[in-house]
Amino acid sequence: MPTPAGQIIDKELGAEYTANYRATGETTLAQVVDVDLIKTLINQEGAKYLRMYYALKDGKKTLVIVAADASENDMLDVVVDDTWTCPPHCGAANILNGL
Repeated sequence: MPTPAGQIIDKELGAEYTANYRATGETTLAQVVDVDLIKTLINQEGAKYLRMYYALKDGKKTLVIVAADASENDMLDVVVDDTWTCPPHCGAANILNGL
């Protein structure tokens, strides 16, 4: 049986990974997406995974998100775009965003 696509890690390890990323000089730290859109994606019949494509929109990094079925095929009836970029939508400073 294949391992799950993703795993839960502790916040300290997450902080280490995000600090490694920030050290590259990349200015886009994260994307924010409305939980109701995620629910719409995962509630599609046959949805097993979420796939997040890195994308550029108007020259800025963003995500395009779709559900994928158990065979890892994209389900294209619902495609999510217009996630918010951090910064400026970062929330309060914490160990993951390094603010």
